Parts: sequence; C-alpha cells; structure tokens
Amino acid sequence: SFGASFLDNPCAPVAGANIIVFYDRWLTNLVPNYTPGMMNTLSDGRQVYGYFPDVGHSATEGLMSTLYQLMGTTAANGTTANQFRNGMQSYVSGKGHSISYESCYQTPTSVNLAKIQQAVANNKVALIMCSTYNFVDSVMVIEEQSKISVSKVNSNRGHMMMVNGYVVYKYFNNGVNFRTDTFLYVSSGYQTAERGYILLDEHLTIEEAYIVSIY
Repeated sequence: SFGASFLDNPCAPVAGANIIVFYDRWLTNLVPNYTPGMMNTLSDGRQVYGYFPDVGHSATEGLMSTLYQLMGTTAANGTTANQFRNGMQSYVSGKGHSISYESCYQTPTSVNLAKIQQAVANNKVALIMCSTYNFVDSVMVIEEQSKISVSKVNSNRGHMMMVNGYVVYKYFNNGVNFRTDTFLYVSSGYQTAERGYILLDEHLTIEEAYIVSIY
C-alpha cells in the first residue's frame, strides 16, 4: 500500500499499482524484479502472507509512473473510470495477462458486501470510485466503556482506492442489535495513513465499484 507524492493527482495510478502489486504475489512478472511480500507463520501456526511497505521502492514508483502515462492522468483533471480501465488493460495485457471487472456496486453509499466477502475469501481485491468519500484512519474498540472511537475525515473530492478487506461492528442493547457499522479496509493513496477504512452509508458517493481480477 503506497502513495505517490512525486505525481500530481495520482489516486487512479496509485490504486491501479496497489491492485497490480497485490496480484504480483502469484503473477510474478507483473512487476519485474520485485517481490511484494512473504509468508509468515503466526503463533497459532496459521500462515498468512504479509506485504512489504512499498513507499519509495524504485519498482513500484516506476509502476505508478507507467500507469500515470498509460491512463492519461493529468494534474488538472485526474483520471476517468474509462481511462483507468484502458490503462490497466494496456499494462496487464503487455505482461501477458488478463484483467476483468465484476460490479459490486449497490447504492451511492454502499457496496454488495457479500461480493466483497467472497472476493476477500478468494484472494481478490476490489476498486471503489467515489465523487465524495470519508476516510477513517483508526477504529478503536474501548471494551471497558462499551464504545468504539472512530477517527474520520470527510472529503468532497473524487477518489479511487483499492479495497482488500472489511470489518463489521454490531451494537446491542439488551440483546437487540440496534446499529451496524460496516467499514471497508482500503489503501488510501496518501503518503500519510496509507491504510485505513471507508465507513459505508456515511458521507459517501460511490460512482462505481468492482471486484478486480488479474489472471
């Protein structure tokens, strides 16, 4: 997960680079001369793959610069959805692979969570394209006070982000579920707080949302 301070208005190339690096775990020629992470064994014996920090790495910075050109991104206008898809298609096919998109859009403030859950279970990621959005850099559960502390900022600018997880908090009073908050785990595209969450149904205008597969 990374940002690109050396490019102007780069959220689409950054989102595309995050997606490509995610799949480089299996399709190792997507980013030449680069290893995205390694398998780790947890204390309970489970094995999980951990991605390395990418900020400042020459291979990923080169990837973002290439996508910036292929997508026709500009400092003034950023990147349209079609430019994003065309740029990704050009890059991925140039490496001998294919890319496909399955819509997981549900409403302007939500996605089809079942599709996100299935994607995560199948080692896939999603892409969310927003005209307004919120970004949550921390969610803290304070059990002794029976509350959750959320640090969130709202933005009225357009943004694209990779989604690679989710978390659902349910609130109960006397056994009755009176509220549910759903967060998507995203790579922000910022240099600060590179990873965080989007809170669904809260200051959010989703234009398009997809499960993205590279194979």
